[in-house]
Amino acid sequence: TITITLTYPHWRYGTLPLNGRTVNFFPSAAKGKSVVTLVDGRWGTRYTGWVVHEDRYVYGLAKWFEDHALPVGAYITLERTNNANEIIVDYRTRRAKREWARLATADLDHNALRFEMNKVQVACEYDEYLIVAEQDRESIDQLRRTLQSDDVSFNSIVEEIVLELIKLNPQGTVHAKSIYSAVNMIRRCPPGPIFYSLISNRKFRDVGNGFFALA
Repeated sequence: TITITLTYPHWRYGTLPLNGRTVNFFPSAAKGKSVVTLVDGRWGTRYTGWVVHEDRYVYGLAKWFEDHALPVGAYITLERTNNANEIIVDYRTRRAKREWARLATADLDHNALRFEMNKVQVACEYDEYLIVAEQDRESIDQLRRTLQSDDVSFNSIVEEIVLELIKLNPQGTVHAKSIYSAVNMIRRCPPGPIFYSLISNRKFRDVGNGFFALA
């Protein structure tokens, strides 16, 4: 059994990454797709999934994420079965309660992503730094397309996101994971380039333990 954290792009499209930690749980091939059965560890419901080998992801989990109202940042567990093409997908359950999350809204007049703290219902264990929620999915999708077509630079997107998120914390700091999660709502990117953009921007300073503040 392994545990992975559900990031925004995978949450949004009902997928899981095929990486060094997860690849051994799924059939392998050089290219094409393999069909697998994803078994819900809670209810035993069976979902059809597809392993997309070249692009290194597994899709077919959107309904499962939705059925259990899993948020971005949820801890997902994968478990092998005796059947090579069946994988148990589960999450760490806990008593449902309303938790603070960074709620994103697309400001289409200014082509920017705005955030406020709002409470969302959560019934699983999750990474509090990664959790984000959407106010209106269609407008966020439109913002993503606009930023792409206007060729807005990656560094300016990161900078604007940091300035937004810092406002939410009375200490004036924001964790790198929160920046990563928010940036991925409008520009898909691995952690490395985001971290490099942070440390190379003189407007921000690293205050330790993954947190950044205004310089």
